[in-house]
Amino acid sequence: MPPDYGRAPRLAAVVDGGKMEEFLQTVGEKEVVLRWVADGAPEKGWPEVSAVLERRCVSCHYTDEAAFEILPLDAYRPAARAAKVEPVLREKITGGTMGEYLESPKAQRALLAWIDAGARETTWPEAQEILSEHCVHCHNPEGVEGIPRLDVHRPAARLATMPEPEPRPFLLPTVVLVASSLGLAVYGRLRTSPGMATESSRTPRNS
Repeated sequence: MPPDYGRAPRLAAVVDGGKMEEFLQTVGEKEVVLRWVADGAPEKGWPEVSAVLERRCVSCHYTDEAAFEILPLDAYRPAARAAKVEPVLREKITGGTMGEYLESPKAQRALLAWIDAGARETTWPEAQEILSEHCVHCHNPEGVEGIPRLDVHRPAARLATMPEPEPRPFLLPTVVLVASSLGLAVYGRLRTSPGMATESSRTPRNS
């Protein structure tokens, strides 16, 4: 299955049911990588992970400016980035399905700089020029069905920034139930407190 871009760590997705899983020849190797990702990709755990990646992945996934469409896994920093959730557009152009369409490392670096700086509208013209040259032939309103637009700033910026966390549902029935329970508890305490007259104390005795 393809990585859940922008919502799940890419490295975990590709080695657990993704296209790289077949290259990890034992369950133990996959567990080493997944545990490292789950722990937040600590540098102290990199030697063990690096040994697995060196055996199974680095023959293709190595640092090479001429092969920038391939996600490098031969050094800690790029591997650690792949172990964290990043904006969709950044993941797609660094070893994702869009990397091959950027014809030069210079174009990729310029687009990554725009993303990392917050995908601001003030610096959009340079990013727009790159996307228009390499991507907009598909990513436009009349292009390939079902893929997002990259010909205008707003949809491109949404892909270039982290998605907003989904709002937690407001459980009104639970709130009402808790409030009712607290109200009944307070009323019960008042009824039994010494300072509150009981019904029997207010009834006059017959002489």
